[in-house]
Amino acid sequence: MTDDRQNVDKRSRVHGTLLDLIQTSRYNDITVSGLCKRAGISRGTFYLHYGCLDDALKDLTDDILSDDSPMGTYRCVDECGCYSCPYGMCDRIRLHPEYGALLLDEDLVGFVTERISEKSRDVYVRELVHRYELSPKDAETLFTFQLNGCLAINRQSFRDGDRRLERNRDMIGAFILSGLDRFARQDP
Repeated sequence: MTDDRQNVDKRSRVHGTLLDLIQTSRYNDITVSGLCKRAGISRGTFYLHYGCLDDALKDLTDDILSDDSPMGTYRCVDECGCYSCPYGMCDRIRLHPEYGALLLDEDLVGFVTERISEKSRDVYVRELVHRYELSPKDAETLFTFQLNGCLAINRQSFRDGDRRLERNRDMIGAFILSGLDRFARQDP
């Protein structure tokens, strides 16, 4: 096995183990030693790839939020004028329910929200500015409102075992689009 393949394998093992641990323990209770023992790797191997547990969490979260899923690009409005989640968390949780643990751990909610924001804010704000002629500040305000509101709905749905994430996404998307259309028609 090549070094690159081994590195990918070890990184994948760290991600899987960290996700498993988050499902059964609070993030703040997880240790590098415990993760390494459960993943079957040495602490040295862990520190070869990551500076600390938060770095592994950041890498895991970035993988979850990457664009390699079948959903493609995340825009608030697609070419047909239909709503499309700009950060895709509800779709990712629907496809991979184990990701929901990241939303249920109170220690991680702020971190996950910030990572989603960092990955999605610029594209979403540009789209709103372009399509609805909003100011960048107004578009960013709407992005922040939507991100926090949608994540709150996803958290509640996941906590309650409600697997209607796709329906909730579509319902909230229709609400957002109608609000944006109405807002765009108003005189400044």
